Amino acid sequence: QNDIKALYVELPKITDMSDKNKCLDYLNAALATAKYKNKPVHINCPAYLNMDSLLNTLPNDTWAIEYYESNFEKQKEFLNSRNTMIFIGSHSKFSNNETQSIEKFALSWDIPVICDHTSNYHGKNKILTSQLANLVTDCPKPDLVIDIGRVCGEYASAKTFGNTIWRVSKDENFAFRFSKPVEKYFNCSEKYFFDSMINNSKTNNAYFSTVNSKINTIVFPEAELSTIHIAKKLCKHIPANSSLHLAILNSLRSVNFFNLEETIDVNCNVGGFGIDGALSTAVGQSLAAKGKKVFCLIGDLAFFYDMNILGNNNIKNNLRIIVINNQRGEEFRLNPVLENNLGDKIDKLIAAAGHNKNGVKGWVTSCGFHYMSASTIEEFNNKIESFCNDEFTSSVIFEIFTQNENEQNALNLYRQNNRSVKKKKNFFPNLKEFLKRNKQ
Repeated sequence: QNDIKALYVELPKITDMSDKNKCLDYLNAALATAKYKNKPVHINCPAYLNMDSLLNTLPNDTWAIEYYESNFEKQKEFLNSRNTMIFIGSHSKFSNNETQSIEKFALSWDIPVICDHTSNYHGKNKILTSQLANLVTDCPKPDLVIDIGRVCGEYASAKTFGNTIWRVSKDENFAFRFSKPVEKYFNCSEKYFFDSMINNSKTNNAYFSTVNSKINTIVFPEAELSTIHIAKKLCKHIPANSSLHLAILNSLRSVNFFNLEETIDVNCNVGGFGIDGALSTAVGQSLAAKGKKVFCLIGDLAFFYDMNILGNNNIKNNLRIIVINNQRGEEFRLNPVLENNLGDKIDKLIAAAGHNKNGVKGWVTSCGFHYMSASTIEEFNNKIESFCNDEFTSSVIFEIFTQNENEQNALNLYRQNNRSVKKKKNFFPNLKEFLKRNKQ
């Protein structure tokens, strides 16, 4: 029925606060669309929801979203004496003018620009969200978050948010991050908003200076051979003006701990949250970006799900793929809730451990790729610079074999704020029953 409605939402069954927040997200997206777009929406309330109890519990929580298209002078006053940050989700390339607008606004208020590499923001006051969320302690939360961009694949970003959020988007996309209410929605271009909100006074709250002083104290620990160690070395040796494509979750998170040269474009199929076609996307980038080196960082499970693309006859010699082979979907072993409850059972029940015992060499060499491998940290360290910078007559695949224990130890080093993660009793509604059935 796309011709008669602007938005369709289906309300979830409410069993806990997370479900309730999701229900509020959907309701408010629909109500804001109806109110400000003046278009019909469809809110589906399934039979298992009791409308009487729903209506008795939700109206008091419904968020009041203020809507603006121009004349932001009064809104600018709200920034005085408040810690404010800009948050950028994944984003297409910014033009020079767009970058300058964000820079001028951020500098005028001394505001940090919190983002990950998929934001493609290369301006001043940039702070990587993974560093702020995982490697910094005792940093004051913002009073206001100005939110732009699309999906962010770094889950830890939620820890950097405050409670007051403004959303800037010219496509009337009433998006909500982390089930937090949007207080004001600005339906305009990002450039128009930031140009309009530049601070003309000489006073600011020095929030970026405070956050940056914390960032400057970070000491990156030396990890064992793992995705994090591989990402650290890749970020150091990848040449300028390259393109980097990241598989989601472990690869994306690991690279986001480290700074990259500003001319490197970063992309990721955020929003896929599973076997996401990273390899196909990277190959497509290499075909489109002739004359530019295209790098891909991907785990073995995602690689094997997407391996047929390597048979494409048009692949040239500008593609560089790192396959991190830990013989499983390692991300499932890095989830503290799953690990605390299931441990090694994850390998059999969820992570598809041992799915390929011979690695990728046979397939990739049959497709004409140059093959490299490493199974020790010394071997990897000796080869990574050559992989990144040497010229080859064909594209290159570098397979690195890591161990589950090393992956877990490395991430624990970088999760300083999460070392005391507690078991969550209701992560899955029937987890206890599931464990009881699977004791064998």
